[in-house]
Amino acid sequence: MNKITQNIIISIGINIIILNIARGYLGMNTACILAIVIYFAFTYYVFRQFGNMRFFKKIAIIILGTCIVHLPIRMLDFKSQLVSFPEFVCEIIGSILGYLFFSFGKLIKIIVLTVAVMLSIIIYSYYDKVLDSLNYSNLFYRNTQNINIDSVPYSDSNSVVVNKTLFNSNKYILINIWATTCGPCIAEFPVIDSLYRISNKSGNIQLFTACILQAQDRKTPYEIVKQKACNFPVLTIPNWEVVRKEYGMDGVPVTFVIKDRKVLFRGGLLEAWDVLQDRIGK
Repeated sequence: MNKITQNIIISIGINIIILNIARGYLGMNTACILAIVIYFAFTYYVFRQFGNMRFFKKIAIIILGTCIVHLPIRMLDFKSQLVSFPEFVCEIIGSILGYLFFSFGKLIKIIVLTVAVMLSIIIYSYYDKVLDSLNYSNLFYRNTQNINIDSVPYSDSNSVVVNKTLFNSNKYILINIWATTCGPCIAEFPVIDSLYRISNKSGNIQLFTACILQAQDRKTPYEIVKQKACNFPVLTIPNWEVVRKEYGMDGVPVTFVIKDRKVLFRGGLLEAWDVLQDRIGK
């Protein structure tokens, strides 16, 4: 195996192993920062390692691996992969910055490093808001006015569908939808638990979570919530297919605010809570 093939495999491995793990356990904002840093370093390494090689061959070594991982799935179903699209962009940005750092003198190197640091800070601080605007906008997902919230069955721990009692309430309802394989979802548990205690005292908010069941689940949602020492109520949704069909969504976590069976908001957890506070005047 020659060095070119080895480096293409390294690029594929970066995506499949390092960034995939970071995406699941550390969150998308951290994965994006890692993408910039890793592809910055990888690009710099390739240009130094293959100094006599033609420019476009070196570019091919750098981006071929990430394109093999990203492009096929995005071409087949761009909408469902939208949640990780900014990471792909960050890989390209990291490569560009790495090339500029390699190619120019000391002043440009300082500028490039400054841009990389500032960009990382901005991404970490504002990524969730950007992701919300991409993930929950009517451009890519079904308009909230066209969602029948009652069309998806919600079941309790006894596998009894509770839609009738759940949505007949005259209170505001907050439902956070998650999955056992979603690290960022589970990372929200402490916040959800705090909001649950507050909602119980408010008298006009009901908070629930709903876990989408999957064949690959190693633990039940109830076991995971118990291990995290949380007390918020957990409902279940039978599968992803019904969520995709009825709600027109492909990623979690997603939080809905509902009143009188109408969806008032779809988006991030804290943004949903802010909407509730505005609605109830607190």
